[in-house]
Amino acid sequence: MLNRSQEMEEQCLPIVSLVIVADKSRCPANFVPITSTHDDNSDADLWKDGFGFGIFTRSVRYLAVNRRVADTNGPLEVLTDLAVISDKEAVPSSFICLDFTVDTKERALKKKFLCARFSPRNEALDAVTNIIILGKTKRPPRGYSLAGEVDGMSICFKVSTIPENYGRLTHSQSHELDRLGNCNLSSASPAVTGLYPTVNRHSTSDLDKVGQNVIQSTNQHNINAVFRGIDRVPFELNPLFAFVLSEKNVLSKLPQYPIYEH
Repeated sequence: MLNRSQEMEEQCLPIVSLVIVADKSRCPANFVPITSTHDDNSDADLWKDGFGFGIFTRSVRYLAVNRRVADTNGPLEVLTDLAVISDKEAVPSSFICLDFTVDTKERALKKKFLCARFSPRNEALDAVTNIIILGKTKRPPRGYSLAGEVDGMSICFKVSTIPENYGRLTHSQSHELDRLGNCNLSSASPAVTGLYPTVNRHSTSDLDKVGQNVIQSTNQHNINAVFRGIDRVPFELNPLFAFVLSEKNVLSKLPQYPIYEH
């Protein structure tokens, strides 16, 4: 259990992973569940399902965050934005949807999706350092932004400047990672940071590479199957030219008259 000073120090660090769990006691390693609301200290359950009875238990959902960097020499992504959307809306560009619980693989939220955006540490100046849930208050506290509402509760987050020396790769480290990645992408182990650490997650840069490969493959296919504009078009002479040529043929058949010189 963290003491107050350790907790305050932790809240100054960027969040590097974010999950939703159906059982707060089954959070992945280094994840801390948000079990109480910030304003009235009530249960921060994001799935209001009444009370269980008999052998049945009440379904609950808790948000859990991780600020621990597993490998400072590896690629690091930090949480930079949050948004709550309807399950009928499209996921915003460059965001990732938390649609299932990490422990039971069940639907995460009712009629809503929590979307998160992660950015490479070396490209980010600011990051989300704290997430709170409000039970009754609708207005976020000073310094916090509203991500959206889930079952009448508001999810808010705080963005802070990342410390200059936090998780930043040196030039030599970055070059070494690029070299290793180019040598054997398939042997690289999946990153622990980000959403759902037990499930492989593609970052935005990975998706961009996949998109480029698809485009290149499509272009290659189009090149192999390309047709010119005159292919499969029957050749037919313009009637005007046909008439002129026919007139020339007629003239060529006329008898030639001798030319007399004076």
